[in-house]
Amino acid sequence: MKILLLSPNFAPERTGIGVSATDTARALQRLGHEVSVLTSVPYYPEWQVPERYRRKLRIDETVHGISVTRLGRYVPQRPRTWNRIVHELSFAVPAALRLLARRADLVVCISPPLPLAVLAGWICALQRRRYWVYVQDIQPDTAVTLGMLRARWLRWALAWLERRLYRVAERVLVLSQDMGDNVRRKVPGASLAELPLLVDVEDLAVELTPERRRAVRAEMGAGDEDFLLFYSGNLGVKHDPETLVACAREARPGDPVRIAIAGAGAREVAVREALAELGDDPAGARVRLLELGSRQQLAERLAAADALVLLQRAEVEALCVPSKLITYLASGTPVIAAMSTGSSLAADLERSGGVVQVAPSDADAILEAARELAGDPTRARGIGARGARFVRQQFHRDVVLRNYYEPLFGKVSSLESVSSPKAD
Repeated sequence: MKILLLSPNFAPERTGIGVSATDTARALQRLGHEVSVLTSVPYYPEWQVPERYRRKLRIDETVHGISVTRLGRYVPQRPRTWNRIVHELSFAVPAALRLLARRADLVVCISPPLPLAVLAGWICALQRRRYWVYVQDIQPDTAVTLGMLRARWLRWALAWLERRLYRVAERVLVLSQDMGDNVRRKVPGASLAELPLLVDVEDLAVELTPERRRAVRAEMGAGDEDFLLFYSGNLGVKHDPETLVACAREARPGDPVRIAIAGAGAREVAVREALAELGDDPAGARVRLLELGSRQQLAERLAAADALVLLQRAEVEALCVPSKLITYLASGTPVIAAMSTGSSLAADLERSGGVVQVAPSDADAILEAARELAGDPTRARGIGARGARFVRQQFHRDVVLRNYYEPLFGKVSSLESVSSPKAD
């Protein structure tokens, strides 16, 4: 079957939707489908387009054996509410027009952004083409909850677009039960299916020689006697990354804690400013900022750290799934998860015993958890092992392919007689 994946992000992006969209395309490819991708030039999370992709309206290339068409787009250096809207529309409109001429048995659109998903849905409905949407973030609720949208008319417009999307899509794929419940409350008749994230565990579970571990830790700003906390990924509003600087500021003089941060994003400037405010304070020396690095570098850093820190603000607990959590757990290094315990994912994690859960945005709680792990290496190793086992059982690529992708996409051909819903 010919499947067109429409996504705002794709490889070589190393975090967020770019990673999950690439994993989705490769999973469909492994099932034997003919997959093509329509996406934008890479820019995330740095909000910068690499030189080879700049000033080009269209680029055709092959990534992991998949045909990829990229469209140029406006990328603001400092994302704000209004220039984000322009940013989204600058890809959504040309991508939707390009969709008119593309042929596929099924179009799968990754959302957010909402404008792209809604326009694609209407076009597919008018052409009587099959259309599914894969929701990875409840964008309107997230934006309102985090105070990113204050204009009442804009909140209303996004909510309206969201409802239209769930109605025009033949099927709505969601990452978690919580997200499915959210969609169902807004559009009770939506056809829902859960399609969780997947991970290639073998790529992330690496063993380092003592010499290599020492070298990687040195690059991350830690010695053999230090307890190294590591955060990798998007430095965005949803994560409250300034909490990591607060950890350094609140650490006791005798604490062996060192903190390495590899990432970029909308709050990167705020993190750097918070570090600058420390001035000559010794707390500033506890923190090392790093580039995101390659997949291999990520695996080595995860293995070299003593604990990994997950940050997620309480307000968005049921609106998205932190993809970095799956990556963290796959490494076998213990995870300190500063996240709400109210989500279905948090409940599963608690039952697995694979993380240490603390209150969101609580630097003192993160530090206390780090001290306890540093004082009990046996417990730390046990937590890391249980987390890795949880991921292998729930999110391993082969498990997700067998339990979710095959039942969903393996039966698509038998549904060809089902007509696509009309736009309303």
